[in-house]
Amino acid sequence: MTAAQQAIQTYQQQKAAAETAYRQNNRPTVYFRDHIAAAETLLQSLWQIHFPDSNDISLIAIGGFGRCELYPHSDWDLAIISSTPFSDGLQQQTAQFIQTLWDARLNPAIKSGSIEEILQSTQNDITGETAFLEARHLQGNANLTAQLLNKLNTRRDTAAFIEAKLLEMEQRHTKSQGTGAQLEPNIKTCPGGLRDIHTLIWTAKAQGIDSNPTALVTAGVLTRTEAGMLAHGYRRLANIRIHLHLTADRPEDRLLFDYQSQVAESLGYTQPDIRGRSEALMHTFYRATKAIKQLNGILIPVLKNHQTSSRPQHIHPIDSRYKRIGHQIAANDLALFEQNPEHIFTIIQTMQEQNITTIEPQTLRAWWASTRKINARFTQNPENRRRFIQFFKHGTGLTQTLRFLNLYGVLGRYLPAWEKITGLLQHDLFHIYPVDDHILTVVRNMRRLAIETHSHEMPEASAIMQAYPRPHVLYTAALLHDIAKGRGGDHAKEGIKDAQQFAANHYYTEEESHLLAWLVENHLLMSTVAQKED
Repeated sequence: MTAAQQAIQTYQQQKAAAETAYRQNNRPTVYFRDHIAAAETLLQSLWQIHFPDSNDISLIAIGGFGRCELYPHSDWDLAIISSTPFSDGLQQQTAQFIQTLWDARLNPAIKSGSIEEILQSTQNDITGETAFLEARHLQGNANLTAQLLNKLNTRRDTAAFIEAKLLEMEQRHTKSQGTGAQLEPNIKTCPGGLRDIHTLIWTAKAQGIDSNPTALVTAGVLTRTEAGMLAHGYRRLANIRIHLHLTADRPEDRLLFDYQSQVAESLGYTQPDIRGRSEALMHTFYRATKAIKQLNGILIPVLKNHQTSSRPQHIHPIDSRYKRIGHQIAANDLALFEQNPEHIFTIIQTMQEQNITTIEPQTLRAWWASTRKINARFTQNPENRRRFIQFFKHGTGLTQTLRFLNLYGVLGRYLPAWEKITGLLQHDLFHIYPVDDHILTVVRNMRRLAIETHSHEMPEASAIMQAYPRPHVLYTAALLHDIAKGRGGDHAKEGIKDAQQFAANHYYTEEESHLLAWLVENHLLMSTVAQKED
């Protein structure tokens, strides 16, 4: 057995031991630590074999390897650099080194060249530049590594880099809107997935901010609560991705139906049937991605504002409590929501009236912290109930308002029954989204019927909707039609009591209450008639 074969065998044994230990403890950070240590030991041995005289070159860990986040079948992101262009001999050595990694059934993704060639190759390549943002020196000449990273950091246009990464995230989310992406999501690239966490890290690092959660708390970017939520969401997603790689035995990041039950079982879900285990896993997954989306809604703007804080801002007063900063709404006093909880809804009402779509990040952070304290006193307050139903009566921006309130958990706190369907996935022909997303999509479709500019899509239905004098009852029927999902039994019948209670709490007339309950009770019949008999 050659020295290279011996080193590969040692790595395979160490990796297998790391996987065995992981299956017992489900601690992703421990797995990454052990896997990275085994991988770096292998690279050190192979480097000495292939590059015995490495004074003029260096080996750098970049990308996920540089981040010390090496999944069972991840690519090994590496770079080999020199001070001058590679000679024929060095090119041959590099090719042999790469081939040895391939022979070991690894996934090497290696960039190589002189410092100037690397700089040139990453000049207009945002992915390549991002990979080096997480670089760590491994072997060879450490001074070469330092020279390259210093030149990359000096050259970087931080504002342009951040804008490019945020655009990349937006485009990535857009690609994840189809049916397949909802039912079999990509853990890495879906909205709220691991790549969104990485974007947060990159946005910080590009500005020279330590991306370690503890350091981000110290720097005031994260609160301790947010740091805990971020770590919890990351652990859940990382656990699912590690088990998915082990189950598929290949670099698979999509939670395909074929793997969902097996991954759930390996994570300890004990539902007796395959469908139950799959739905429980996906419920955990959607909850984790929701938490990451909540955090990124605050943290990405905070980091972005950190970069642009020196620029002049256009501030316009709205009233004694609120002001408009650019296209965002902000509270004059961040203690407003803590001191006057009714403003949890008042700010949303103001946004509807002023046609403002986003909240300034520090105001959003203060607002969100207050929403987590919503209790019975808040939900039973008559004025809060009037404000809530006013969202439906006003109509404008209703879909965005409800999605926002759902994202930050307010719907679930205000309506306890809603909390039970948040992230609840049911594998059937009618529901390709979690139940809460499905409901909000129905509300969106109803709102389109009420907006004249969309009348050409369904002229007859739009004409009826636009002529109806009490559309808020129809919107709330859409909101409540699946509210009793997951309880067992006929959810349409179970939902009648929820509808009646909602109507009583929100000052509906007797006629409106009967209509709301009737619509919830008969929504399946209407669906059957519309889709199969009309």
